[in-house]
Amino acid sequence: MVNFSVKMIPFVSANPSVFALIVLIVVFGAIIFPLYKGRRMSGRLKWILVASGIVIYFIQALFYFGYFVDDAFISLRYAESLAGGYGLNFNRDGSAPVEGYSNFLWVVMEVPAFLVGLEPVIYVKVMGVVLGIVGLLLVYRLGLVMSGDERVGLLSMWMVALVPMYGLWSVGGLETVLYMVLGVLVVVMWMGGGSGWLLGLVMLLVSLARNEGLAYFLIWVVMVIVGGRGRLRRGEIICGLVFIVGYIGYEVWRVIYFGDILPNTFYAKVRFGWGVMVGKVFSKASFYYYISPLMILAVGNFLGGERDRRWVWLGVVALSMGFLSGLAYREWMPGWRYSLPMVPFLVVLAVNVIVRVYDKSEMRYGVALVVIFVMFMHLLVG
Repeated sequence: MVNFSVKMIPFVSANPSVFALIVLIVVFGAIIFPLYKGRRMSGRLKWILVASGIVIYFIQALFYFGYFVDDAFISLRYAESLAGGYGLNFNRDGSAPVEGYSNFLWVVMEVPAFLVGLEPVIYVKVMGVVLGIVGLLLVYRLGLVMSGDERVGLLSMWMVALVPMYGLWSVGGLETVLYMVLGVLVVVMWMGGGSGWLLGLVMLLVSLARNEGLAYFLIWVVMVIVGGRGRLRRGEIICGLVFIVGYIGYEVWRVIYFGDILPNTFYAKVRFGWGVMVGKVFSKASFYYYISPLMILAVGNFLGGERDRRWVWLGVVALSMGFLSGLAYREWMPGWRYSLPMVPFLVVLAVNVIVRVYDKSEMRYGVALVVIFVMFMHLLVG
């Protein structure tokens, strides 16, 4: 079992990612960046680099494999009750059901472990690792779709793979990585011009993974209104209807079954008021410090003469996820699990600036290597 402090900042000497950091600096700074400026990579090289990022992530997951947060057993209890015919109820004494979870989709995904007799903890960890791999592929895709540059996609994927809390929450037992993966998938579909029933379904799923996932649909509505200047396309109408019908149906069932439109955890964890909000800001200070290089670099996307509205919307998503992560009254678990979903978006924003600086700078090697080194050492050491 791995021991964790509340900050969960592993030292480089204890974290195998430091070796990956050295390799990344050499591979990207000395080889990939100069050779493939304005050129497409061969399929073999690209997938070798993708596979390397997955290996680094897998090492992270193994490093934290002994960790399993206590709250994960709450979700497993509900899943076990559902599989056993008791319904979504923590207690099995005939008392009225209470919605003591905030991750409906995750609970449902845990049910097969009990139906087929698998070890539930191992099942959840394996499922989390698989989702983590999917998440890395989606981060690569997001970087590519946003920039059109494979270097942005690959470096973003490597960077997320090296974030310690990504490996931690892949095996930590809760829905954190599922929520993050679905959120990145939604944004990839947005930026790729997708609409229709599939986008509506994915936005519905992310809202069922965590209650605050509803924000993705609300942001999409604003994007459609602003981008279409009030005109709706057929695919957008279908997308909206799929989400609205599905979400209303879920809320109606929730009220009938539990007697409330919000889970009990919302009332237990969410607080408002100036004093509470100030306390929340200070409680997140270590996380803000942790992501400060990403935030500083991300601003570079909005400077200069070029204006691409998609980067603005990506920034809106990142800020929205950061705001929502602060609604919890306290975040006692290690690894900032509420804040992790904003990290992939910040990473893509920051990496895009790194690549732009590298391509435009006369001292391209020095600038790129220093920026990458400082950023990654900050992420690994905190």
